[in-house]
Amino acid sequence: MVVKPKYLAKRLWGSAFGVGFLALGIITLGGSYQPDPEVADRALGFGTTLVIAGLAALAASWLIADLDKIWCRPPKRPWWRG
Repeated sequence: MVVKPKYLAKRLWGSAFGVGFLALGIITLGGSYQPDPEVADRALGFGTTLVIAGLAALAASWLIADLDKIWCRPPKRPWWRG
């Protein structure tokens, strides 16, 4: 595996997105020890989903060469010269 340094801003934003999902997933997994089994089951499922999404976002941000197909670029505006 090779870490790609191109598109650094997109990679950092994607990483922040992934870390946010990962942190929320870990916090939610802590709620899976509730006394109510239905709440515990939902917290476990939601936390697991968020951890997987966070890891996928981190992996996609740093291991894929062309990020334009993953993290969308802003639309072209004819009135903007930037």
